[in-house]
Amino acid sequence: MGYTLNSYFKILSLKVCPQWLSCKSWFKFTVFILEDELSQFRDKLFVAFDIESTGFQPVQNRMIELSAVKFTGDGQVLGEFDELIDPGIPIPEGASKVNHIFDEDVRGKPKVSEILRKFSDFVSDDSILIAHNSEFDVKFVGSEYSLEGINLPENEVWDSLPMAREYVKNIMNHKMETLVHHFGFKAEGFHRALVDSYHVMHLFLHFVNEGRSFDEIRQVASPRRFNLATQMFQVQLPLPLMALKKSLKTGYKLKFTYEMDHGDQEEVEVEPHVLYRGEKFNFLYATQDSKEFPGSFRLDRLSKPKVIAPIS
Repeated sequence: MGYTLNSYFKILSLKVCPQWLSCKSWFKFTVFILEDELSQFRDKLFVAFDIESTGFQPVQNRMIELSAVKFTGDGQVLGEFDELIDPGIPIPEGASKVNHIFDEDVRGKPKVSEILRKFSDFVSDDSILIAHNSEFDVKFVGSEYSLEGINLPENEVWDSLPMAREYVKNIMNHKMETLVHHFGFKAEGFHRALVDSYHVMHLFLHFVNEGRSFDEIRQVASPRRFNLATQMFQVQLPLPLMALKKSLKTGYKLKFTYEMDHGDQEEVEVEPHVLYRGEKFNFLYATQDSKEFPGSFRLDRLSKPKVIAPIS
């Protein structure tokens, strides 16, 4: 027979715990955790993680910070991962206003491929990852692995956002900042990856310490895996655009006509990198000959593509 802590709130005033209970202090009052519930978490490894990026669209935008904290189910912190990343593109002013990371902060930092390999070693194969609104983090981190040709971690990624929506009622919203203030967690700031990783850990442990079972929390947490990001790169090309596929396969440059935002058409020559799916449109990510940094081109605005073979 399974138990939940909610069935036993009447005993919170007891001064002595029965043998099948252990006592833990939580926010200045004593909470009794049933051993058969907590033991399901005690021997498992968890990694709460978060990222900061140049924007919200994977591929077009890039990671600039990846951080994590590894801990056991009973709250013992085992290690931290905290890395700034040189994205290879400028950080927009709007992103810097949120995360307070600027171009000079990432200049000379390791490239994303090096950080991703370190992250894979840090999380290990047997840990469960947790993020707040994990779909965003999974797609973003997964797309970076795919772009760099590095094997994706196979760990499950749990989402603390649906946990909060299920377990925390009568609250304005379920943003992390709101939840941190609601529960009175120690807040050393927001929108930096390591600090937010600790917020995720504290929120998750709060739900665990309320006595819920492993299976219940897992079900609510909507587990995902990083291979979710591979769907972004499954783009079906119409016949008139098949030259893009040849260009990507051969590495040859590509020339096409492109409809700009103001409606004018321009002849564009690019070095193509990858095709990907956005929320509404499909894109070619490529570096234009006249530009220093790569950019994204909407496929519905692209016409008359032609592969430019090198002169022998």
